[in-house]
Amino acid sequence: MSTSNLPRELNQLASGLEKALQLSPVSGTPFIKLDKGGDWVFGSDGYEVRDGLWAINPKSFIWGYIAWGSGELLGEEMVSMGAPAIDPEDLPVHASAKRGWEKQVGLQMQALSGEFKGQQVIYKSSSKGGKAAILEMVAKVVNQIKGGDDDIVPVVALESTSYAHKEYGKINTPILAIDHWTSMDGGTADDVEDEPEPEAPTKRRRIAG
Repeated sequence: MSTSNLPRELNQLASGLEKALQLSPVSGTPFIKLDKGGDWVFGSDGYEVRDGLWAINPKSFIWGYIAWGSGELLGEEMVSMGAPAIDPEDLPVHASAKRGWEKQVGLQMQALSGEFKGQQVIYKSSSKGGKAAILEMVAKVVNQIKGGDDDIVPVVALESTSYAHKEYGKINTPILAIDHWTSMDGGTADDVEDEPEPEAPTKRRRIAG
């Protein structure tokens, strides 16, 4: 399925998405990212995610554009993937934007288990690897809905891989590894039993690049 068709597919399947897990955004929801060391961290204090599974809200997929200066956010325009796409020609010009307006996609998820069980986060990315991971997840959700499956909420482990770039060196890329699918009735933190305490500290599984 072409990624360019995904927003149209989501719009056509809006009635199916209404059955999705209800994870309403709350004020102050922190952002999560893959840092330069290949670790998933969230919040202003940089809490590192080393374990646990996360449920992705199928209704939270967004896309749009972001503009950065020299470490400064100049502008951001995002809409639901079920809504009409933003026309970059309608966006204001930021002369100091290093790369102009860049495409960005995002989603919201909640920890179902692990140290941060119950925590909600927002993941947005304009990087090649980040956009690919999110759009791949959108495609898989669309396929679940088109297949008539009630389990349309992906529950994932946050992982990463890396590759060597000729110019920039080691590049870390995110992986949203699906552990299983669930429905709106089985995708809340309260529905997942606490895992037994490990004998040794849990380490995040890495995939060799």
